[in-house]
Amino acid sequence: MLLRAAIAAIALLTCACAPALAQENADASPTAELSQTRIDMAREALSALLLDSGVYAEMIPLAFEMVAPHFRAQVQNTPFFASLAPARQRSLLAYFDTIAAVGTEEVLLVAPAMMERFAPRLAAFFSEEELDEIIVFARTPLGAGAVHATMMSGMTGFPPALTPEQRGALSAFDETAGGRAWIAHQSEIGELMYDLGRASTSAPNVSARFKRDLCAIVGSDCPAGWREEV
Repeated sequence: MLLRAAIAAIALLTCACAPALAQENADASPTAELSQTRIDMAREALSALLLDSGVYAEMIPLAFEMVAPHFRAQVQNTPFFASLAPARQRSLLAYFDTIAAVGTEEVLLVAPAMMERFAPRLAAFFSEEELDEIIVFARTPLGAGAVHATMMSGMTGFPPALTPEQRGALSAFDETAGGRAWIAHQSEIGELMYDLGRASTSAPNVSARFKRDLCAIVGSDCPAGWREEV
């Protein structure tokens, strides 16, 4: 059933958040030659599923909130942090309370580029007709609501709050060529979403923003490596 496939595959986006101060170099190149039309449709499908639905904007801050304690502990347990004046230590730790908002702001700036980057990989799984069915479904009121509910369910761990109409729409989509192809490729789609999530949360602008903000907080104590990348 597509409902389970959507939860298992797309919700991995929020579980994929790697430490954003590291660089992610996921290979998003397809193995087969694809038409530009097919790639464009795949980009539109990703945009419909992740951006137009509002799921991306809701999932990303939750992902950063999950890793904020890691960032805080990583910095706090260093000789560098111990060398700072108490006031700068407090300011630095307080910054991590804003990491979800800051990280999300930067990730959303590159969201269209991420849809473009990973479109060829999605295109490799579907025909143009199947992609069209996915796009149409995701942009109908019932489809968009079902997409949003199932994806957010994957993040929260609770069953999706679907209306009977949305369940019916999902069941009907399962029977289309696009729905059957989605189920057939759910494992590969899961890997794609995992890589997309990691690439988004560890994009160069995200890392640079964190380092720039941290340097502004600690002033002359900012490590040389951070200053060079700002």
